[in-house]
Amino acid sequence: MWSFQIKILFRAKELMDIVDGTELLEEQGGDESKIKKWKSRDSRAQHYIVTIVDKYVVPHILICTTSREIFDALKNIYQKDGGQQKCLLL
Repeated sequence: MWSFQIKILFRAKELMDIVDGTELLEEQGGDESKIKKWKSRDSRAQHYIVTIVDKYVVPHILICTTSREIFDALKNIYQKDGGQQKCLLL
């Protein structure tokens, strides 16, 4: 359920390509304006994620540096079975 909701948000905000890794920073080459735009979009996506997730999940994503890393970490947490998920979130 969380994955569906967050994907809808990122599609609406035109950020899904940043979050799912379709558009990577490395693909921006040396073009400073493209790099700046990518970083801005990634920061917006990170902001949406961090403000949506429960505060108890935040420690599990603190080491992530991109919205894609955060999204992947959340998938690992939320897509585990119930017992494993509870242990991860404690």
